[in-house]
Amino acid sequence: MTEVNDLPQEFKNALGTKKVIFGSKSVLKALKLGKVEEVVFSSNAPESLIKDLEHYSKLASVELKKFMGDSKELGVKCKRAHSVLVAALLKGSENGE
Repeated sequence: MTEVNDLPQEFKNALGTKKVIFGSKSVLKALKLGKVEEVVFSSNAPESLIKDLEHYSKLASVELKKFMGDSKELGVKCKRAHSVLVAALLKGSENGE
């Protein structure tokens, strides 16, 4: 797991498209299905969610990044009007999948 102070450039480029998903249920489901390239979660995410993200990210060989701000800050960085605990960049989007 890597700690970051800003969103990765791939996330910034994909914001506003259907390449980024938000929310723990959606992200965990996509991780289990192998559709995720990278995951970013906020510093105040619950420990149970972090453990699930670590487990499924390891199984799917997906890079997991801890955003060093809280969920409100991550929401602002993701250009959302609400807080964001976790966001994922979907893979295969360049193929139209």
